Amino acid sequence: RVVLIQSYEYMFDTIGPGYEYKDYNIHDVITINEEQKQFIKDHMGINVHVIPKFIPDYFKPTENPKQPVIAVHSRDKRQTAKIIKQFYAKYKPYKFVSFNDLQNMDRQTMHKELTKSCCSLWVDEFSGFGTFCLESLKSNIPVIGKAPYMVQEWMNDEVGLWSFDTNKIADLIAQYMHKWFEDRLDNNFYNVAEQVKNLYPESEFYDANINVFSDLLNIRK
Repeated sequence: RVVLIQSYEYMFDTIGPGYEYKDYNIHDVITINEEQKQFIKDHMGINVHVIPKFIPDYFKPTENPKQPVIAVHSRDKRQTAKIIKQFYAKYKPYKFVSFNDLQNMDRQTMHKELTKSCCSLWVDEFSGFGTFCLESLKSNIPVIGKAPYMVQEWMNDEVGLWSFDTNKIADLIAQYMHKWFEDRLDNNFYNVAEQVKNLYPESEFYDANINVFSDLLNIRK
């Protein structure tokens, strides 16, 4: 028996209080990154294998001119709507800035929309990976976001603006847009793709699949 955990947030939904996976004769878990691996090992004390997700190669920088448009991806639609309304209410001169919701798009269309944007807005407290952030960064689009409870190693001030308080995000958006219009962004924000270019390639995903399942089959034998 092998459990696949893509999101640590739901790990305990399928077991009763006082139980762990070993009580169900489960001794192996597959997850998607090192942060979640450590979380699972800390709580379950079993074998954890990592098969990382990958970001397709077509998420890359383009020469498209950027527009005063902010790409949006969020788990909580109400929370995001509140942030946008706060931004418009507090920073009235920026009412011409628009927000483009990219959820439920196929990924190639999403990339085309991303490359038109000047930055991305991401709100997902429970994320254990941050796929949309990485898609944005690999497309050379900085991220403004609500820092999730499980912070990833690449989530730093070199690639975006982060806050643990959603009431501060509208201020971060205004701060970024003001500098963007005046072409005064910090130098690192002009080349965020360079900082994540080696993360989560497709080849790593396939190699990990072969290695992990080969090991599991050998254990089974």
